[in-house]
Amino acid sequence: MANQPANSRPRPRRARRWLFRLVAVGAALTLAFIVGEIAVRLVVGSPLPERLPLVQVEPHPRRAWTMTPHHDHYTYQHPVRVNALGLRGGEVEAKQPGEVRVIALGDSLVYGQGVAEEDTLPAQLESRLNAGGDKDSARKYSVINAGVRGYSTGQEMDLLAELRDKVEPDIVVLFWYWNDLKETEVRDNYLILKQLGPVPFDTLYPIEGWKNKTRWHVKQTLRRSALVMYVYDLYQTARAPGPPPGMVEQGLKSADQHLAKLARMGAKHGFQPYVAIIPDANTITGEHESTAYADKVESLAKAHGLPVIRLRDTLRDLHNKTDRLPVVPFDGHYDGSANKAMAQSVAESIRNDEDKE
Repeated sequence: MANQPANSRPRPRRARRWLFRLVAVGAALTLAFIVGEIAVRLVVGSPLPERLPLVQVEPHPRRAWTMTPHHDHYTYQHPVRVNALGLRGGEVEAKQPGEVRVIALGDSLVYGQGVAEEDTLPAQLESRLNAGGDKDSARKYSVINAGVRGYSTGQEMDLLAELRDKVEPDIVVLFWYWNDLKETEVRDNYLILKQLGPVPFDTLYPIEGWKNKTRWHVKQTLRRSALVMYVYDLYQTARAPGPPPGMVEQGLKSADQHLAKLARMGAKHGFQPYVAIIPDANTITGEHESTAYADKVESLAKAHGLPVIRLRDTLRDLHNKTDRLPVVPFDGHYDGSANKAMAQSVAESIRNDEDKE
């Protein structure tokens, strides 16, 4: 057999070296991922697994969407009951003698995204209001959770108009968060949902069939990694655009109209309105642009004679005591400890005003 050219002969040693390098790089990357995963879990926390079914919404002509009545679901691992009114919680029964009805209006922060029923802001508010006894033992507070995920102030006011005669509130607390400056396009969203029908709020497609189920399970697999979630959140924050020109001005104008409506409704229908301003979590440890918007909304509310409860200092005090940010990991909504602290502040304001009467 003729001799092969030198450059065409097999070189097992070179192949082994390349294989060793690939294994070494793979091992280093794996080790780095494991270290990063552990570090993120220690600092930020572990991602919460999601569980089916998700919250289901259906079209509503005045509010764009509402939770499907009696369609129970989960927020992460916590079960959620939905009553006949399309609200989180048990059924709202006829008002009893001595009962003080409170409606808590808001979005997912009031609904209680990521927390158990007893840890929601409305549940904690009811507990705080009833704690410590009352001069009138027949007096009992009940707080209705009128928080709906994704709602802006206009939708919340329309929900209040629908609930008012059914619930007969004595007190209404409008929980305002600065993303309420962006008003929901009610008609556009209603028309979209009218075509889709009842669908999960998070996906806008039913998690049925192999294709949609595969999409869901792939997402859940990625969500199990704290490092992947951390990197994804950094990416989303970096590419998030600032408020578009004119949005803040228009949002403040709309807020003024909604607050004026709240004041008029309270005077006409005999309930005491409050505005509770929930801070962005960034303001707990530093400064954030949302503080200026909250200041302006506070001024607007006071101009309409509405009592205002600012909750930033409450959460700062909690953070100073615990040295941790009281939010659901990789979600951003406040956790049960934050809801308890905020509820305590709101309850104290309500009880103090009642003592002055």
